[in-house]
Amino acid sequence: MQITGNTILITGGTSGIGLGLLDFFYKNENKIISISRDESKIVRLRDEYPDVDFQNFDLNNEKSVLDLIAHCHTHYPKLNIIINNAGIEKNYLFNENVDSQIIKDEIQINFISPILIMNELKDLLLTKKEAAIINITSALAFYPKTNAAVYSATKTGLHQFTIALRDQYRNTKVRVIEVIPPLTDTPLTTNNPHKKISVQQLVDEFAKDFQKGKTTIYIGYSKWVYLLYRFSPKLLRLLMFKRQSHV
Repeated sequence: MQITGNTILITGGTSGIGLGLLDFFYKNENKIISISRDESKIVRLRDEYPDVDFQNFDLNNEKSVLDLIAHCHTHYPKLNIIINNAGIEKNYLFNENVDSQIIKDEIQINFISPILIMNELKDLLLTKKEAAIINITSALAFYPKTNAAVYSATKTGLHQFTIALRDQYRNTKVRVIEVIPPLTDTPLTTNNPHKKISVQQLVDEFAKDFQKGKTTIYIGYSKWVYLLYRFSPKLLRLLMFKRQSHV
C-alpha cells in the first residue's frame, strides 16, 4: 500500500505511539486528522504540524464519537485509513475497592469506540481503491498484566475483533492490520520500571512491514510473546508472573 497521498484518521494522535505514527505519515505527505481529548496537546502541536487537522473529540463520550464520525463524513470523503490508537490503562486490583466508572471508561475508549468508528466510517473505506484499518493492540493480548486486567482484556478483545474483521473484509480492498507493540516508552508507561522500546523503533518497524503488505505487525519482542503463547503457554505464564512480581 502507498505511504503517500492518503487521508488518515488517527485517534490518540497527540502523544506516544499515535504521535509517532502521525509524524511518519505527515512527513510522507498524507492528509491527517488527529483526534485528542487534550486541548493543551493540540495547541502545542499545531505550529509543528500546520497541515494536520487536530480535533478535540472524546472517545469516552458517545455524542463526541458521533460528532467525530460526522466530521469525517462531512469534511473527508477521501478518508481511506483509520488508525485506532487511543487508549487508557488504569492499574487496580479487584480484591480492593474499584470505581465502576473506571472500568466503563477503559472498555469504552479501548474497545467500544474503535468498533463504532470502524463501523460508521466503513462506507468511506469500502469505496476506495486502497484502504486500511490499523488497530494498535498489545502483547498483553496474549497474556494479561495482573493489575491491568480490564486494559489487557480490551486489547485481547480488539485483537480477536481484528482477526474476525479481516476475514469479513477479505474480498474487499480494505486491509485490516494489527500492530502489536511490546512495552513502549510513552506517557502511558511512565511509571513502569521495565525495559521499553522507543516510539521511533516502533514506527520504523511498522513502516517496513506496512510497506511489505503484512497484516499482523509484531513490534520488538512481541513476536516472542506470541510464539510462547502458542507453543509454551506455561513458560509464558511463569516468565510474565516473575516479571510482574518485580513491578
